Amino acid sequence: MVAPLLLEGLLPLVMPGDAAHVDPGVVAGTLLGSQLAPLFAALVVHEKWPAMSAAARPFVGHVARWLAVGTGVLVLVVYGGLLVHIRPIGLAAMLLLLASSLVAGWWAGRPDPSVARASALATSLRNVGAALAIAGGSFAGTPAASAVIAYFFVEVLGSLAVASRWRLPEVHS
Repeated sequence: MVAPLLLEGLLPLVMPGDAAHVDPGVVAGTLLGSQLAPLFAALVVHEKWPAMSAAARPFVGHVARWLAVGTGVLVLVVYGGLLVHIRPIGLAAMLLLLASSLVAGWWAGRPDPSVARASALATSLRNVGAALAIAGGSFAGTPAASAVIAYFFVEVLGSLAVASRWRLPEVHS
């Protein structure tokens, strides 16, 4: 919840003037409604009703995957035209950011490989949804929105590729 205040304070340093303004209340509300409230609700259900939580886990996982696919398709349909503005250097920077996020998450979760993998993926994906909401609400039609939308696809597809690789059985020669 510090991000909205940091964004409000740091944004004028990189974009002087009134060209870019983000309402910290809107950002905080978006984060609360889209990330913190569902997480808190899931933790309460898991703590109070562990059997129900365990039984619901496969269904919730399937719903989450379909919602993610639907979100990706919707973003691509609505904003896909903006992706042509991304330069190769921007794509390279996005891949570097993805790799850095994965490495930082892995490092934070070590030494247990399963915790490191989960931490790496969670770290890499943590804020891409909030970034989409902020860019769509405050920077629609700008290069900033194009960059965030492109990063959404780099982040999601890159993390999916890494997660898929981690799920493959080890091959011993």
